Amino acid sequence: MSNGTVQRANDPSGKLIDCELVIVDGQPVLRQRTEVSGSDPDAIADVVNADAPVGGSGIYGLAIRVVGRVPVEYCNGELVTSVVAINSLTPTALPAVSASNRRFIQVYNQGGSPIVIGGSTVVSAGGIQIDAGAASEMLPLGPNAVLYAASLAPTASILVLEITDA
Repeated sequence: MSNGTVQRANDPSGKLIDCELVIVDGQPVLRQRTEVSGSDPDAIADVVNADAPVGGSGIYGLAIRVVGRVPVEYCNGELVTSVVAINSLTPTALPAVSASNRRFIQVYNQGGSPIVIGGSTVVSAGGIQIDAGAASEMLPLGPNAVLYAASLAPTASILVLEITDA
């Protein structure tokens, strides 16, 4: 392997691309390097506890912020919203009747306490917690999949957004 740079094609500014030459199956391959982590302002992610002692109890690794799933597909149907009131730890379907041709669903917790979403056993088996004033990711659920919620407070108000296909 050898390090080097390559001049950008059709770029009069003189900018260079950082690269290395490697041999793959006996053939030379020029591989562009990308800085994924580090303290450099151009790094995509920070390294957490870079000075942590080897074998120590500190956590070391990349700090990653999950931004959620962005559906690539688009839908030609409707945006259907409904408000569902739930009581305490009683699993409640979101919504009571699913929109026909639903492709995606998102849950927004309008209440003042956390809720949990999941299957019909969301209370006993656990679920995904959504804090007050927060929303779930856009979940790819068809009309036959039933999503349940339960409140960790006596009552909660949930706004449900369903995206349908024509």
